[in-house]
Amino acid sequence: GRTEELQDPFEGSNWNPGDIAKAFYSGLFAYAGWNYLNCMIEEMNNPQRDLPIAIIFSCLVVTVVYTLANVAYLTVVSMSEMLSTPAVAVTFANRMYGPMWWIMPLFVAFSTFGGVNGSMLTASRVFFVASQEKQMPQLISFLHVDRLTPIPAVIFTCVVGLAYLLITDIYALITYLGFVQWLAIGATVFIVLLFRCTRRDVPRPVRAPLVFAVVYVSVTTFLVIFTFVGAPRESLMGVLIILTAVPVYLFGCVWKNKPKSFERMMHQLTIGSQKFLRLVPGS
Repeated sequence: GRTEELQDPFEGSNWNPGDIAKAFYSGLFAYAGWNYLNCMIEEMNNPQRDLPIAIIFSCLVVTVVYTLANVAYLTVVSMSEMLSTPAVAVTFANRMYGPMWWIMPLFVAFSTFGGVNGSMLTASRVFFVASQEKQMPQLISFLHVDRLTPIPAVIFTCVVGLAYLLITDIYALITYLGFVQWLAIGATVFIVLLFRCTRRDVPRPVRAPLVFAVVYVSVTTFLVIFTFVGAPRESLMGVLIILTAVPVYLFGCVWKNKPKSFERMMHQLTIGSQKFLRLVPGS
């Protein structure tokens, strides 16, 4: 290998704040697994102990592995080639493994499958809880009678994921959803800070140091503001994605006296799904 590309890794970098914020989205997208763990607290026997350990050690391991992988790439592939090639790992494998290059796309597929599996596991729990809170159809809160898995929520997650595949530009999709995601998470962490001041006596099973929350809100504020300034089109698309939920919320949650025909249709759908998928109410 060679080390020329490691001598001055930031040479020729673009220091525009908006572009830096967009670059952060791609990086944070790769490390977003820690946030999914927060959706799995209900599945843990001892979240007070296990959640912090899982987040800290998973982030450390992934950071080390990703850093070493990029160092390995740069000892074989030049910076210009890394920026121009659509698949850095395949280019790396072509030069290192020769006729065995095909093993790299295979492992990438395995990694992708693992990422999809984790996303389905956690995102479906969000829909499951939303249904329990009567913010989504009751059917989504149902469980399989034997395995106790939220099958309707998993199916709904798959449908949403397939809809996202209609957007062919992956980097535009990351920016759209990244803006929405970090806006929502930043607001959530800000509420944690607010409640620490206004609701001091509320029981907190998992308590994080305030300094982490302050740093987190500061970083997310930077990301959201500078992304909106540097990429207004993508940011507005993210806002539109949020706004599409407003009519759905008004129809599903605010409007109580729905037509009898609609209620009958939903009831028949629920009963039919229960019989076909062997479902029972989650409660």
